[in-house]
Amino acid sequence: MDTSSPLPLLRALLPKTPLILRTALLHTLSLTPTAATWDLRTELTIKILRSFLETPNPNPLGKVQRLTLKDPGVKGRMWVSRVTLKVPDPEQGPGEGAEDVGRALKRAFNGLRDSDDQRYLVDPDVVDVEAEWTGYRSGVGPNEPEPRISEEAKYERLMGEVSSDVVILYFHGGALLDPASHRPSTSLLAHLTKGRTLSVRYRLAPQHPFPAALLDCLVAYLSLLYPPPGSPHKPVKASSIVFAGDSAGGALSFALLQLILELHQQEASKHGTPVPGSNGDAVRLPSVRWHDAQMVDIPLPAGVSANSGWFDITRSLPSLTNNAAFDYLPPPPPSQSTSTSTSATPSTPPSPPRKSIPHDPIWPPPAHLHRTDIYADDKCLTHPLVSPLATSPQNWRGSPPLHFITGTELLTDEDETLAAFAASQDVSVRFERYATMPHCFALLLRHLPESRVCMKNWAGFIVDCVERSDGGGDGGETMRTKGVSIAPRSLEMTDVDVRTLGNGRTIEDVRRGMRISVEKGFVGMPPERGGKDGAVVPVAKL
Repeated sequence: MDTSSPLPLLRALLPKTPLILRTALLHTLSLTPTAATWDLRTELTIKILRSFLETPNPNPLGKVQRLTLKDPGVKGRMWVSRVTLKVPDPEQGPGEGAEDVGRALKRAFNGLRDSDDQRYLVDPDVVDVEAEWTGYRSGVGPNEPEPRISEEAKYERLMGEVSSDVVILYFHGGALLDPASHRPSTSLLAHLTKGRTLSVRYRLAPQHPFPAALLDCLVAYLSLLYPPPGSPHKPVKASSIVFAGDSAGGALSFALLQLILELHQQEASKHGTPVPGSNGDAVRLPSVRWHDAQMVDIPLPAGVSANSGWFDITRSLPSLTNNAAFDYLPPPPPSQSTSTSTSATPSTPPSPPRKSIPHDPIWPPPAHLHRTDIYADDKCLTHPLVSPLATSPQNWRGSPPLHFITGTELLTDEDETLAAFAASQDVSVRFERYATMPHCFALLLRHLPESRVCMKNWAGFIVDCVERSDGGGDGGETMRTKGVSIAPRSLEMTDVDVRTLGNGRTIEDVRRGMRISVEKGFVGMPPERGGKDGAVVPVAKL
């Protein structure tokens, strides 16, 4: 939607007038389940968003992407410098450079399969990655236009306002969005940490299914550590880098971490050396061939953080329906619900049945006949690099500190369960649950006190990771695992035992639920394809 003019927004909202009036009246009379904990602005925002997302006639994904990928422009208190992260020249020779990076991902993919797992991964394409540096711009008003200078000059200006070593490697959420949509949040994080953010414009599905986006994230990380020719930035130490993301971007952050952890484990097994975090001995790092055919190490980052992380792409846990009253994400139709449990939370009407996503040219010709999800082939949906919740808890050993932010949302169960899995392996975990808050509330509802607390804590975790990783902060001591639940409006904090989160679920319980969810077909709305004699049939039935 064009945000430069209010007219498109007004046209979109006009049909919602009855909903707006009804919601305002019920909220004022305290007749909505959330009237006691939400203000009217929040209530209207969530109900209107939900009404757009619950449409029974979804638009073709190509049309949605064309709308959401429009750059709204840059103005106000932010610096944005657009860059292209070059991959090694394929002319370096077979097995060299970019090809070797793709093979590293494939090694991790294969290493995380079960022994009887028949999933396979073709050699993925490694391509140049678009990204943008984001930083805080001081001394200007909120509507100050972006100066007409080169991208390199913008980066120099950005660096002139950086006063810490913090570098946030940010992966946006929104599934079909663009880093440009997250500039207010990434520039705020840069401001609060006194550092800078590199936001990755990773390839989007369905035209670029798994592992394209994850591979772009790996290229971006290597590019920070070992800048490609022509990059404006100098090499960044791994101890200064924190992966962060929201929703699907949070999943990419954790998937990238798991990829690196698996490569570390393989390297340790191969040479009989310690794995990260096992003791104080030197650790032999995995490596890949990078620019100029040089072998470069792949170290672990200083930390990883996810805001409303989407860790289970199969959508298998009870909060998917139990928390629907507090979220704008649409719950599954009753026939597709994966939860048989009851809920003590206020109920919300179930989503109306939704048709398959209309076919359009954005969908590539199916390489497999079992693609019912936008992001990945069906056989890969329960793989740890697609759904990090499926990772065996012991595979998180040696991880840097992890940070989980969630609300009372559809994804709460998977965030809590993964936090408990990691904490059970002595990983340092920070966990924050904001009662009655919807998905990614701090990015969407910036006026709320809860959002300000969330952004401050998010930045605080990032700074803490970098200071401790560099031996500063508390003298390089290990970050203490801590969980809190934040009450709405009062912001009162109650301690939470992270290890007991997730209602006692085991990895076997999680994987069993994921398999059931995939078998039931509740992994997304499949696209329609042309069938025999021009009939339209869902991919799930091909």
